[in-house]
Amino acid sequence: MILHQAYLAKAAGGVKAFQIGSEMRGLTGVRSNASTFPFVTALIALAADVKAVLGPSVKVFYSADWSEYFGYQPADGTGDVYFHLDPLWASSSIDAIGIDVYWPLADWREGRTHLDYQAGYRAIHDLGYLKANVQGGEGYDWYYASEGDRDAQVRTPITDGYGKPWVFRYKDIKSWWLNHHYNRPAGVESATPTAWVPQSKPFWLMEIGCPAVDKGANQPNVFVDPKSVENALPYYSRGVRDDLMQRRFVQAFIEAFDWTKSGYVTGLNPVSAVYGGRMVSLDHIHVYCWDARPYPAFPFETLVWGDGANWPLGHWLNGRLASGSLDQVVSQILDDYGFADRIVAGVEWHGAGVCHRSGDVGAGRVAAARTGVLLR
Repeated sequence: MILHQAYLAKAAGGVKAFQIGSEMRGLTGVRSNASTFPFVTALIALAADVKAVLGPSVKVFYSADWSEYFGYQPADGTGDVYFHLDPLWASSSIDAIGIDVYWPLADWREGRTHLDYQAGYRAIHDLGYLKANVQGGEGYDWYYASEGDRDAQVRTPITDGYGKPWVFRYKDIKSWWLNHHYNRPAGVESATPTAWVPQSKPFWLMEIGCPAVDKGANQPNVFVDPKSVENALPYYSRGVRDDLMQRRFVQAFIEAFDWTKSGYVTGLNPVSAVYGGRMVSLDHIHVYCWDARPYPAFPFETLVWGDGANWPLGHWLNGRLASGSLDQVVSQILDDYGFADRIVAGVEWHGAGVCHRSGDVGAGRVAAARTGVLLR
């Protein structure tokens, strides 16, 4: 099936990048013996076949789940730790490390007695709070050993016996990327590293996102769908729509890695000594999800599509533009088209008609024809 898609892409005139699979953790973790992962071997062969079809200039990649990319650590009592995808990441046919990333950036509760409020934060929408948990918090500094511990906020520090806690930190992509990897059969570190070459390839974040529901940042990987057995609200959510939660989560995540922004988390996105680019490619941070179905037909045409009722609390970005300030929207449009030096302030709506007044933004006045937007 994948090769069929590759041939279709070639017949259509070619593509810049091609994904050979996504989140196949149930298959990549299957072992034929303690250290052999047959499906990973098959992915390597598939990547080579796709390269042969599409040509060497096409970027080929696999998108791992955020709990899959960094290693295989079965809860079977063996103590095994294997960097099972390293042969794939090291393959000459793979150009980037794709990850679908739904990290929790909050551990918020109602009231003022929970730990994060006591630490000084006052709202889950606080950008500083969310950014601090991109490289911190759950999955980096600590974890919950049980649901009871989560309810009681009993946090267990993430440690290991070799001074390399990053091996168990799914958020610590920086340490993972900077270091050699050593498998640990039965918990004992091997003397020789895996095939992974530190700093050799960039991360492409193929999915990031957050549901538009209160406390969505607590558990952004769950989806509200009453018709599905996987229907769930984020931890401690009241099930109330919260567009700002979604917007702040995406903003915090992207700004944390964007070294060109004032909100960049210093040192989080280093430059590779191998290929000269950044660890996380800003050109390949993809937000889930922009739906191809046109808004407002979706979600309101419920006789046509059965999932429209899921939109209010879902991950969809379609139709949520109004939740951002107009100043920010206009600033971003100008930034996208090379006018980042212009100052935007006091944007107003002036109906749906054509606005004839225009001028230089830097001089303090601009109008956008047909949008009904006047900038003073």
